[in-house]
Amino acid sequence: MNPKIFCIVVCLLLLIVSCGRRNAQGVEGTPELATDTLSYEARTISQDSGDCDSTSYNCASIRFEYPEFTAADQAVIIDTLKTFIQKRLCKNVYGDSLLFSPEEVMQSYIQDYRDFTESGPEYATGWSVIRKIAVLQNSPRTLSLSSLEYSFLGGAHGNTTTKLINYNRRTAQRIGLDELFIRDYQQQLTAIAGKLFRIQFKIETDSLLSGSGYWFENDQFTLNSNFSIQNDGLHFVYNPYEIAPYVYGTIELLLPYHELQPILKSRFRP
Repeated sequence: MNPKIFCIVVCLLLLIVSCGRRNAQGVEGTPELATDTLSYEARTISQDSGDCDSTSYNCASIRFEYPEFTAADQAVIIDTLKTFIQKRLCKNVYGDSLLFSPEEVMQSYIQDYRDFTESGPEYATGWSVIRKIAVLQNSPRTLSLSSLEYSFLGGAHGNTTTKLINYNRRTAQRIGLDELFIRDYQQQLTAIAGKLFRIQFKIETDSLLSGSGYWFENDQFTLNSNFSIQNDGLHFVYNPYEIAPYVYGTIELLLPYHELQPILKSRFRP
């Protein structure tokens, strides 16, 4: 081979290897990797009362969407994730009791709808339940999930609840705020989040939060613990009626990592 051509080929190979290593190290400016590292497949199961179509209003439908993790060599975290997902899917539509399987939950729900419509046909209306578990962050160190539930069982409107959860990939332990931040972080974190809340929702610094329709106790901003770790920062979610009227919907607040630098533990800093 011509020596010049040989050198060009070697340089190209080195460049490809270098790029591959850089991608494996993650996205610059974020404390975690952007690339999925636990393999999973998206699953959907559903049932209906048998009379649901585009023109039918009086019917019942129920649908579950969730990830099915398959990495056999990651037994500790996989077992933890499967347990969490199974509990979320097997929770009875009414109350917090657990049924044997997601299919049993669906069958029980459909039967309850049929019993209801048979006992009072004049009150029949459409029912709908959706449970959706999604992977928000999947990196070698952390895995974050959202678990959304929507239900409409008659009434003025449906109800939506979102629960966020974060796991340490190595230990399978949950990651809370105390694991992310240095000691005595609470006051500073609340101040940062309160400032960003006003910026995001366009509330003047000297204005009362209640003047914009928010329900914080004593008109003082408070941060909940319903958050997910993602590439661009920590995402906090307030569910409907938690801090504002239903019409405000689900409220999401982003705290970028660069705003949190002073109180983040070193291993979580970009």
